[in-house]
Amino acid sequence: KSNQLSGSLRSGYWSSSRTLDDRAHLATAALWLKAESRLTSQLHLTVEGWVRGDDLFREQASWGELREAYLDLRLDTVDLRIGKQIIVWGRADRLNPTDTLTPRNFTLLAVEEDDQRVGTPAIKLSYFVGRFSLTSIWSPHFAPHTIPLPHLAPTVRLREQSPSPTFAQWAVKLDHFGDVVDWSLSYFDGYNLIPDLRLGPVTASPIPVTLTHNHIRVIGADFASTLGRFGLRGEAAYMR
Repeated sequence: KSNQLSGSLRSGYWSSSRTLDDRAHLATAALWLKAESRLTSQLHLTVEGWVRGDDLFREQASWGELREAYLDLRLDTVDLRIGKQIIVWGRADRLNPTDTLTPRNFTLLAVEEDDQRVGTPAIKLSYFVGRFSLTSIWSPHFAPHTIPLPHLAPTVRLREQSPSPTFAQWAVKLDHFGDVVDWSLSYFDGYNLIPDLRLGPVTASPIPVTLTHNHIRVIGADFASTLGRFGLRGEAAYMR
């Protein structure tokens, strides 16, 4: 058995917030911690989270986030992960149309975009054979992106409609790696992390506007390779 604890203390200055309000000149500080424990030779526990303050000189409030907390069971050709986890799909840089599984907090004052990611409860099962892996994912819970929203006029009432928690999202992915070209094919059946706007009757007062997360099905593919000193990456998805 072995235990590891790592962390970092991060601080920064931001000229404005990411919440579309009038807050400016923000000094931030955050403590990030990650704990890993090897319970047995095959069973591992990982927990990661942070606490932070985003306006040190004017507000005393602090808040935190448990990003991940999961158990890993690692056998010869099978990996099983259960718990709150961050699942990243897609080989392209920045824009990943197949990355549909776990949300981001776009209002978070973080330099690295990956720090905006938040885990979601899921069961992930991966089977490895040669240079291929087949991964299946089931998630009983939906958590959307946290996006900045402007202050609206009093004549508009904005609300977010979450999908039914009983809906089970699922996905499968066939991955090929360790050759001249790495590639994958994937399929996702669940809800869109990015909301759509639905306008209510304009005769009502205030006018109702609803953020809705539609049920989607996504077929995706990606690849990565090298050509001399250059790296080639591509990714595409069809969403219904």
